[in-house]
Amino acid sequence: MAGVFSRRVLLSWGIVLVLGILMLCTGCTAPGTTNTTPGDPQSGMNGTAIGTGSAANSSPAIPVSNVTVTPTPPTRYEPLSVKAVPKKTDEERTFSFRYASQDFSVTLPVNMTLYRAANDSANQKAVVADGDLSHFYSAMIDDPAMDEFFNETGRRLEKMKYRKGNQMTEDDFLELLVSFVQQIRTDDAKRMPRYPVQVIADRSGTVAEKSILLAGLLAFHGYDSAVLIFPEKDNVAAGLHIQVQTKPSFRVFSDGRRDYIYIETGTTRLVGMYPDGYKTIKDPVIVRTGNGTMMYRKMDSIGNIMYDLATMKTSIGTIKEKQQSGQAMEWDEEALSSYEETIRFVESTNDRIRAIEAVRESELPHHSSCMTCV
Repeated sequence: MAGVFSRRVLLSWGIVLVLGILMLCTGCTAPGTTNTTPGDPQSGMNGTAIGTGSAANSSPAIPVSNVTVTPTPPTRYEPLSVKAVPKKTDEERTFSFRYASQDFSVTLPVNMTLYRAANDSANQKAVVADGDLSHFYSAMIDDPAMDEFFNETGRRLEKMKYRKGNQMTEDDFLELLVSFVQQIRTDDAKRMPRYPVQVIADRSGTVAEKSILLAGLLAFHGYDSAVLIFPEKDNVAAGLHIQVQTKPSFRVFSDGRRDYIYIETGTTRLVGMYPDGYKTIKDPVIVRTGNGTMMYRKMDSIGNIMYDLATMKTSIGTIKEKQQSGQAMEWDEEALSSYEETIRFVESTNDRIRAIEAVRESELPHHSSCMTCV
């Protein structure tokens, strides 16, 4: 009887021991598995742990502190935020250029605090629709943070009006400003335009950036200027308001209210002279800068030069047709060489007087009417 009782006690304790072991093992998982259930707050919609990507992937989740969040590029202009510093930090940049067959040099101040603010601006990475570009350009030029830049740069450039005791006319000074900007190194990078202070500090800029710089400088000096955006040509230029009583022989660009002449900023070219293919192009998007009233008074001379160049180009076509048919005479060959040489020079100079002389000295007056010769 005692033996039976002992066996029952041992059996009972054995059962209790087995149950205890099973209870302790509840919640245990095999190596390499994850104990999650659908609907568990720590699991994904299908039971996958956050950050693992799939139930079969047991890699640990990436700590939130190590995740880099890329800010969304702005879609509209954000005003420059220039942080005040105890001491203003300035550097200088020196530029050398030629105008009217003379060498010029100017040293300009660069506010490095403003320069750093421009470099850090979110506008450099903005994503702006083509239809909103004009608002973006306008806001960039009118940003109050740029006032000091244009004031300091404009005053330093204005001193160049007085050279060796002589004072330039307003038209000559305008041409000098244009020549200065044209001869800053042109950068072919594709990007949202940078600020004028960056162009001066880096001594280089895209045609859009240089056009903004020139338009801003012209506005500071009282000219009625603008930025001309040509989506059809993927090009940007500066513009200058012109009043025309009758339709001129050259192309003017209009926004329906005001007419502007083209000013190249990517290479050396006379004020008002535009590249081939622009005479019949659609009008550009025009962004007026400032509230200036001054205008360029030498456009009649430039118009005559462009008219004579067009005559030369037509004559070149006629002479080449004669060459192909064997009918070209000796004077045709002389005229062809003269026209091509004159066109190359006039289309690459910023010297209005020398351009007029080059046309008058060409073979054109001997073979055709010459507007510049009048």
